[in-house]
Amino acid sequence: MPGKRDERKKREEERAMAKELDAGMVDQRMARLAANLTTKPVIDTGKEELFEKKLSKEEKKELAAQKRAEREARKVAAAAAEGGGGGDDDKAPGAATARAKAKAKPESKAERVQREAAALDAELEAARVNAVRLRNAHGAYLGQIEAPPFSLSNPGGGPDLLERASYTLQRGRSYGLVGRNGSGKSTLLKAMASRRGGNIPPSVTVHYVSQEVSLTETSLQLNPVEIVVQADVERRLLLEERDALLAAEARGEAVDGERLQGPGGVLEQLQLLDGDTVERRASALLANLGFSEELRARPMAALSGGWRVRTALAAAIFGKPDMLLLDEPTNHLSIGAVLWLARELKSSPTWEDRIIDRKS
Repeated sequence: MPGKRDERKKREEERAMAKELDAGMVDQRMARLAANLTTKPVIDTGKEELFEKKLSKEEKKELAAQKRAEREARKVAAAAAEGGGGGDDDKAPGAATARAKAKAKPESKAERVQREAAALDAELEAARVNAVRLRNAHGAYLGQIEAPPFSLSNPGGGPDLLERASYTLQRGRSYGLVGRNGSGKSTLLKAMASRRGGNIPPSVTVHYVSQEVSLTETSLQLNPVEIVVQADVERRLLLEERDALLAAEARGEAVDGERLQGPGGVLEQLQLLDGDTVERRASALLANLGFSEELRARPMAALSGGWRVRTALAAAIFGKPDMLLLDEPTNHLSIGAVLWLARELKSSPTWEDRIIDRKS
């Protein structure tokens, strides 16, 4: 009957469609499975086996390098996120590593010594300027210097170099600091110069000459005569005040005429300091320490370490401090310069009421 045949044909078509759908699903599952596997031909059989691929040495190296690059990229991204983002340079994979290495680079001994010397020089200069201003305002300190008991730590670590040490220094006396190498003589002089050890009054000017001279970029461009002249702190401060008063007067501002030109004023004090002969006196002092005219004209950058130490020694003597601290001052001097220095410090009226402390 037509109705039964049509019904049978319809059921056959449905079964065929179901088989086709089942076959498609199997093919999809096999395709997904094959995508996760690698095929390698078996030699001489033409067949293929499914197995996990074994990497060669070169491929392992490439994979390791790729993982390292990924880790670096993650670190850079994390650093950028912490720093609030940045430019393209900050996002470069090698930039963060380079910055980290530079930051973690340990300070060398030479760098540490140079940094500490520069810091000490800055402290001494500030203390000298402050001492001159206090002396001008309240008068000079003429008493003896007494240091209550103090301890001196070892810069290299370990036990203290000094424990409950004290000293008394009288004006007009010269003192020698004697001791074996490494016992802390230079450390003690630095502590005294920086006023970290002892009880040195703030109005006492101190000049310290070390075995190593630290110079700023500006100082390197000056010649020895200019360096020596700058050591006269009182004259330098008076020149600065004079220039400030003259500049204010040129601008039409009210200026204290008595302070500039009156008795005891800036111009009179400069005249009393022999301001007109200052360079000639500085040149003569350098000549006594062995400087030729050609050496006196060179910039400090063109001088060796020995001549720089001689310049520092000349500057200290020219500055006429209340306390002169010398750390092995004769190391870089000729016999003639040593004899002149000994005669200058012993017989010159300048040092009759000052304190000299030197390390031998």
